[in-house]
Amino acid sequence: MIAASTVWTILKNAGIDPAPSRSSESWTTFLRAQAAGIVACDFFTVDTVLLRRYYVLFFIELQTRRVHLAGITTNPIGAWTTQAARNFTMRCDRTIPFLIRDGASQFAGAFDDVFRSDGATIIRTPLYTPVANAVAERWVGTVRRELLDRTLIWNHRQLEHLLRAYVQHYNTRRPHRTLGQRAPDDREAVAYRPGQPIRRHLTWTHQRIPPSSLNHHHNGQPTAATSDSTRPLPHRTYPTSTPTLLIARPNAFPAPTGSGRVLATWPIPGGGSPDMGNLTADGKELWLSGRFDSEVYAFDTTTGRLVVRIPVAAGPHGLTVWPQHGRFSLGHTGNMR
Repeated sequence: MIAASTVWTILKNAGIDPAPSRSSESWTTFLRAQAAGIVACDFFTVDTVLLRRYYVLFFIELQTRRVHLAGITTNPIGAWTTQAARNFTMRCDRTIPFLIRDGASQFAGAFDDVFRSDGATIIRTPLYTPVANAVAERWVGTVRRELLDRTLIWNHRQLEHLLRAYVQHYNTRRPHRTLGQRAPDDREAVAYRPGQPIRRHLTWTHQRIPPSSLNHHHNGQPTAATSDSTRPLPHRTYPTSTPTLLIARPNAFPAPTGSGRVLATWPIPGGGSPDMGNLTADGKELWLSGRFDSEVYAFDTTTGRLVVRIPVAAGPHGLTVWPQHGRFSLGHTGNMR
């Protein structure tokens, strides 16, 4: 009697593969040989902030790695999955010789019939063998790492919008090593294209002396404060003897030109440290906190004159105005408790 290990050693030394491998191709060999005609599909789940679970059905072409988002639902019954398959086949511009899917109950017999009617062969992966559908499983990991793990999902509408935007990016702009650094829908390699350099705005700081700038759109919403409409104020102390407010477009002008240039300079007699604040509901007064001088300022927006300065407790910050703003606002509403 000869042991099994002895038989294995003899066959291996003779270069003879095990019996099942002599008459059939391996799964990897089949996928590589037939990749042009194989489409895989699968579900993955997304849990929202409100603890609701959505099921996402997608298809992916093995050769091109092109992804198709088929649908999102909270109840993936057989009827829904079948209709999603019909919608996919109507949009698909190619024939599908092979479809790979797992044995989930959502893939009912009618789902398979949709593809069989076009001549496709349904390949069902073995139980608990995700490696048999490795391309689809890998895409699930990709979309989780690059999108879903970084985003709080609230509802169906947001999830669908994000996934469709990501699928478009994945198909048109994301490079793939398997495709030679090409995107699925791009015949050229996705190379770095130098353009305008990233312009990083310097951080604002609460200095005791620097001027503050209040810049308004025509609709009353604030923009980034600048002293010359093109360059942010650097993070340094200005050699200015008298703190001032540089008003780019004060609310006294009902029809601003939108040029962004400085139209008025409002001095603070005796110095100060103007910080956050807002306009009154009628737009006639601008109230600002003097964060480092323990006081509050009120300006007449028509003349730019300091109307009153009120001593307060140390470190006033986040000043808001009550009642809440009407037509004019800087956008800062403060914290009310």
